[in-house]
Amino acid sequence: MFDDTAGILKILTYGHDALTINITRLIDLFYSRMGMDPTSEFAWGGTTTRLLCAGSKGKQPDGCLFPKARIQRDREAWPTLVIEAGVPASLPRLRHEARWWLRNSHGEVRMVLVLGIHRQRRTLIIEKWEQQERSPIHQRQLPRQPEASLHAHSAQTIEIRPESVSGAPLVLPFEELLERPRQGRETDIVLAEEQLRLCLRWVWQLMD
Repeated sequence: MFDDTAGILKILTYGHDALTINITRLIDLFYSRMGMDPTSEFAWGGTTTRLLCAGSKGKQPDGCLFPKARIQRDREAWPTLVIEAGVPASLPRLRHEARWWLRNSHGEVRMVLVLGIHRQRRTLIIEKWEQQERSPIHQRQLPRQPEASLHAHSAQTIEIRPESVSGAPLVLPFEELLERPRQGRETDIVLAEEQLRLCLRWVWQLMD
């Protein structure tokens, strides 16, 4: 994140990258099992810089999802889903970043996943951030919500420990992600406890 001449540099480990990539893979797999081709429906972005104020402000997510409808409409469109990862001590900063995405996109970013990894305790905290009041999803361009009406909050918190999981499953609404109505067998993304534990595969080995 940067603002004019000042900036904050976030340095991630291989473990943070592995976690982010594993979550994107689970979402791809979920869609594939519904009979969809993920590559034809959306594109994943990594550290894609979003510029504001004639380039004087900007932000990079750790991961983000662009649905086909938005890519076809505007290649500079905001993503519908953003992922931000870090250590638990940085959760206040990550929450600030979640609010940044939701506020500055004027409602176009629909959800932000905040991932806090505690290596010593082998614990993962997942927070799903969204706006309290959101405009409905349509296939046409969304109306931009006034900034004063945007109130971001954590709608779901999941904690994954070696001996337990609380707050699961993680639910990502289909229409919010892909910006179109569901058809046929298509459903919301629902990542259960077992799938969320798979996200941690290789993470601890890469962080030790």
